[in-house]
Amino acid sequence: MASQRVTSQPPQGHSFAANAAFNVLYKVLNVIFPLISSVYLARVLLPAGVGAVSYAQNVASYLVLVACLGIPMYGVREIAKRRDSQRDTDTCFSEIIAINFCSTTVALLAYAIVVALFFTSDLPLYLVCGLPILFNYISIDWFYQGREDYVYIAVRSIIVKGLSVLAILLFVHGPQDYVLSAFLTVMGTCGNYLFNIVRARRHVHLTLHGLHLRQHLRPIFVLVACSAGAQLYNYVDVLMLGAMDTPEVVGWYSNAMKAVMVVFTLCTAISEVFLPRISYLFETDREKVSDLVTLGMQIVFYFAAPIVMGTVAVAHNLVIVMFGEPFAPAAFTMQLLAPIMIFKGLGDIVSYQVIIGARQEGKLVGPYFCATALNVALNLFLIPLWSLNGAAVASVLTECFVNMLLLRHSLRLVRPRVDVRFVAGTVLSALVMWAAVMAVGTLVHNVFLGLVLDVVVAVSIYAICGVLGRNPILQMIFGILKRRLSLS
Repeated sequence: MASQRVTSQPPQGHSFAANAAFNVLYKVLNVIFPLISSVYLARVLLPAGVGAVSYAQNVASYLVLVACLGIPMYGVREIAKRRDSQRDTDTCFSEIIAINFCSTTVALLAYAIVVALFFTSDLPLYLVCGLPILFNYISIDWFYQGREDYVYIAVRSIIVKGLSVLAILLFVHGPQDYVLSAFLTVMGTCGNYLFNIVRARRHVHLTLHGLHLRQHLRPIFVLVACSAGAQLYNYVDVLMLGAMDTPEVVGWYSNAMKAVMVVFTLCTAISEVFLPRISYLFETDREKVSDLVTLGMQIVFYFAAPIVMGTVAVAHNLVIVMFGEPFAPAAFTMQLLAPIMIFKGLGDIVSYQVIIGARQEGKLVGPYFCATALNVALNLFLIPLWSLNGAAVASVLTECFVNMLLLRHSLRLVRPRVDVRFVAGTVLSALVMWAAVMAVGTLVHNVFLGLVLDVVVAVSIYAICGVLGRNPILQMIFGILKRRLSLS
């Protein structure tokens, strides 16, 4: 019987550029809304409260990793490959959901044991922070990403996260409300899953017939090993800082990292859109894949380079405006963390997306666990010396190290082109922008006004430099906007 070919197709009328734009919006909102709430919570909960919640969230994140079992990335790839056949999509979706049910159940039991053994003194907080594990039963964002349905994802996220932030502003009033703040933050993510399940019935159907779970187990376990390695070195800094220093220091570091992760999220949002296309084209058109990776590199670098320089320039004012004077020590930490945006952003598109799309995820395991070992060693040495700044240096060095290892392998799969003129022009524009922002800082001493002027001057100078230098990414953006306006 011929496979049906309608409902599993990606939504019509949404170009690759539009998908990228909406995924950027979605990913940025995933960080922007929590960051907005963090600005408020930093003043309400104070560093000790922020540190306590951050530590509990990090403990829970390891069991969330077990529950996810590498499925988010694997599901995107497999749904993208099968999107031409409704029957294959239904079967694959049902198989992945069955595996997800088992892994989530194991994670819930493990988390219950961990909390019962070690964290009964603050039981309500740890129960709330464990809710993402429970909601993982209905976590199917990977299905919509595989279909490239980024418009729905973005709109849904705006609604849910907006309500979450509003609730935090309305109901969290003091340090005693730290558990409530954790609950409302969790619902800003988990509320999305309820919408997903209701809407999924239009596009896919669960089936119990003809399921073959075993075929998915090996690649999923390889991906979970990769995710474990990545999560370990991403979260071990907070865990070690919490064990070796005070909750106040953890609060400073966590908020500095949150601010930096806004930009990283922008970079990965761009590169994630490439995964379905890379998966779809890898076996048939390797040259096209190289072209896609080249484009992704240029887009990521064009946006990341100036924001790294801008972060270094405005870190003090940014921290004071966002988090208040009690978080002033986080400013220098934010400057130290800034280069991580470049390493993570370029590494994600050049290495991670390519290796996953090529179905060679096993090549990720070794580098990630080497990075974890390096990160632990660096933190053991640097945290006693420099506290939160030592953790920041360890994170940057680890990120550089792991991406150098991954790059060696990905260059055997694709050959992206490096345009030296483009790189030089982008760096020069970012340096001119940085000099202009630093000049503003010497003239304006009001923190809030200075930050506003810094942003206006930075965007203006960088855009002017791009126009004068005929930057290809800026020209591409103008071309897309021009076509959109002419169509409307």
